[in-house]
Amino acid sequence: MKKILGTILFIVMMVSLTACAGSSTAPSEEERLSVERAASETAEPESQEPEISEAEPESQEQEISEAVPEVLRGKRTLIVYFSYSGVTRGVAERLREKTGGDLFELIPVEPYSEDMYEASDRAEKERESGNLPELTEEFPDLSGYDVILVGGPVWSETLAPPVMTYLQSTDFTGKTVAPFWTYNNNQGDYEGDVRSQIQNGETGECLGLSYVSRYSEEELNQALDNWLQTIGLSDEGLAGREEARIVIRMGDTEIEAVLNGSEAAKEFQSMLPVTLSMTRMGEHEYYGALEQALTHTEDLQTGYAVGDLAFWTPGDLLAFYFDEPEKAPEGLMILGNITTDLAVFEQMAGSVEAEISLAE
Repeated sequence: MKKILGTILFIVMMVSLTACAGSSTAPSEEERLSVERAASETAEPESQEPEISEAEPESQEQEISEAVPEVLRGKRTLIVYFSYSGVTRGVAERLREKTGGDLFELIPVEPYSEDMYEASDRAEKERESGNLPELTEEFPDLSGYDVILVGGPVWSETLAPPVMTYLQSTDFTGKTVAPFWTYNNNQGDYEGDVRSQIQNGETGECLGLSYVSRYSEEELNQALDNWLQTIGLSDEGLAGREEARIVIRMGDTEIEAVLNGSEAAKEFQSMLPVTLSMTRMGEHEYYGALEQALTHTEDLQTGYAVGDLAFWTPGDLLAFYFDEPEKAPEGLMILGNITTDLAVFEQMAGSVEAEISLAE
């Protein structure tokens, strides 16, 4: 009924205005709009229009906010990635869900061949010549972001050229940059390579994910959550997480490593100096039993980055990982990483004593 009355009112007023046209000017734009507004305000809402709860947007924002790791709350996050097979894209999208950040994909103007050998040959030529690929879109302005997560696959044990294009073209002054990467074989010194190309920013803890397809949903989420908890750096995220340098002497070889400052790493540090009998397992690790198991085991993960120093909780073993395993081990607590060239392990004996102490 209101809708009908509104329509009649509109017609009557328009007729009145028209009748006066002979002795006066036509209705102004303001007058016409006021008539239309009056009609619309008396009209009933269309029945097919759904009711929108004012509480819905707020509750959805609250859910996203609560899902973001505490160290990232209040910080704008950008996830920049290149993906060839879709694996890195999947990780980047999951990080987007966890951080509430923005996604930006690095897409070459000239796509890489679907033949991975041809793609690898082209990438090698691009790296050697310095003629890195041009990308399709202008890079995002970083002024509105605090944390930049940069991801890509490992190609020939180093960065894929599109990631190099981005890093070499971007000034990260005042930003926290945390790299992540995916791979199935040897990652080489990817971490060293990517750190060397980050210009002016503060580099956060890195994350290398091997054989992502072998992770269960829970395992992958846990690995990402553990990593995101470390990204706070100069703010509250790493408050109290002071790294400690240690020395590992295995026979005549001296190996340097860094403990990451986690509660478990601090507990291990309190045990030093310690001597362990280490045994070689295949071509990827040395392990040895601790006299006393670590009690801080809340941040367990599956898989490791080559060079990690870790505590394997199922067997209470300390492990040095210097190459890829056939299967990613479960129940790992990462304590730090080895900074010495991992080639020192290649000719080492099958059983050796390891003297571990704080560096002077």
